Amino acid sequence: MAAVRALLADVRQNGVGRRYLIQHSAGSGKSNSIAWLANQLNSYYRLIKTLVDDPMFDEKRAMKKFRRYVESDRYPISVKAEMMVEHFHDQVIAKGKIGGQARAMVVTTGIERAIDYYYAICRCLEARKSPYKAVIAFSGDKEYDGKTVNESSINGFPSSAIEKTFKSDPYRFLIVADKFQTGYDEPLLHTMYMERRRQCAMADRTYSGDGIKRQNVPKRHAEFGQAGGSYGE
Repeated sequence: MAAVRALLADVRQNGVGRRYLIQHSAGSGKSNSIAWLANQLNSYYRLIKTLVDDPMFDEKRAMKKFRRYVESDRYPISVKAEMMVEHFHDQVIAKGKIGGQARAMVVTTGIERAIDYYYAICRCLEARKSPYKAVIAFSGDKEYDGKTVNESSINGFPSSAIEKTFKSDPYRFLIVADKFQTGYDEPLLHTMYMERRRQCAMADRTYSGDGIKRQNVPKRHAEFGQAGGSYGE
């Protein structure tokens, strides 16, 4: 995936039309990554060609729709979920943050996206044979894959128990959509993962004390970034 991300970054910076060589071992599991990359590059090409051929085309609107399409696709969501799970285990848990009791919050852009990330993270945790589990938090009911769901039906316990449950093992990930971002007092919350960079301002307010209040807890380590990045101190 590092090669895929580097190639996409180069395309964004230098435009389409260049040639790249990608090598991978047969049976290594990289075919899906390359197929997804090819789909994105093809979309970039078609979008840019339209912009060049039609100067009146609304570029801002087109890019917004393209971003929404890419962000809503479940394959890139699964890739970002894997990055979050790996980072949390390798950089937070393995380093004993907050005495080994650190928790993480995943801040998404909407309820459907929160559900996507919840299931993707659960799959990653299971594949890793991790002892940890995830909790989801959002308000109301949502139609998802032909069913009406809510946080209680997904979590398997009442909404009123989310805060208490998140404090106890095996729950270490809290995936949220417009919830628990202000006025949330949880000393064990160490890391925040943002779906979009523009959510950083909210995260800063949440983390600095407007939302999360931490007193008399072990020293924390923090990083900050987008969709696979994190926030802390």
